[in-house]
Amino acid sequence: SFAPEAVAQLLKDMEDNRSNLIVILAGYTAEMHKFIDQANEGLRSRFNNWIDFPDYSDEDKLEIFKLMCDKQGLIIDPKYFKTKVFQWNMKFYGRDHANARSVRNYFEALVQAQSSRTVDAGLSNLSNTQLQTITADDIKTVNVNAVKQFKAEKAQYAKAENDKKAGKVHYSMGQ
Repeated sequence: SFAPEAVAQLLKDMEDNRSNLIVILAGYTAEMHKFIDQANEGLRSRFNNWIDFPDYSDEDKLEIFKLMCDKQGLIIDPKYFKTKVFQWNMKFYGRDHANARSVRNYFEALVQAQSSRTVDAGLSNLSNTQLQTITADDIKTVNVNAVKQFKAEKAQYAKAENDKKAGKVHYSMGQ
């Protein structure tokens, strides 16, 4: 509700302080173009330098994931990187094109699954290597949880669409 006032103030400050003010807007390309086009007529002409950063490739995301594992001292058998379950999870967590954030979310889900498994097994009964290892069972646990989440989101979306058609209004907040 404050967007028009904020944009108007930003434009004023950009004009009044043009010799000592740099404004950088960052976000996903389509959303930024939409914002610039809809926010204020004077905004587009003031942002004439655009830098598009491409999404990370699947290989890039895998390297980021491996670095996160290395940093935390976690071990994953390299053969699991080639499993369909692992690849599906990486795609599921990356479906919003959040790039490194999606990799981090997937990594954190795996760490949580691994932590639960090792606690259930009894920490004193496990070697250091076993405590550091992400197993196929951890990957499968994350997959099962991701499938449940996906189905819940799909059902929630379908309900919202049906309610929208019926004239009901929904309000939601991001996480």
